[in-house]
Amino acid sequence: MPNGEDVRLKGDHTKSKKVEGTLYMMSERKGWMPEHRDIFTLSFDYCDIKSKHLHASTTDRSQKTSVLQIPTNLNSLKHEMTNWHINTELAMCLSLNSSLAHKIVKDLTPGGALMHGTTSQTLSRNLN
Repeated sequence: MPNGEDVRLKGDHTKSKKVEGTLYMMSERKGWMPEHRDIFTLSFDYCDIKSKHLHASTTDRSQKTSVLQIPTNLNSLKHEMTNWHINTELAMCLSLNSSLAHKIVKDLTPGGALMHGTTSQTLSRNLN
């Protein structure tokens, strides 16, 4: 973990995960760090995450879900960069090969890094 970051909450138990690890909540972002690793494999700024309240039609209860902004249509990546919506669980299930992940990273960001400390190879490896 980078030095100087203020960790406000750590969670080992999450609803759905394929790799054992810890979810870190910092002051400006949240990140997933697998066991026996010292870097985040996934990291998102809070400004890129929106919260929604979902209401089931048969109950009075509402459920809060986090929505990560990632494009679902690869043909319109550049046009939808400001309006992407996909459920976080679905984002974890995407299957990308490394050349496609490299194209996404190259198209989305000038520096070639989609998230803090995440390269196209890391992205494709973690989403498979």
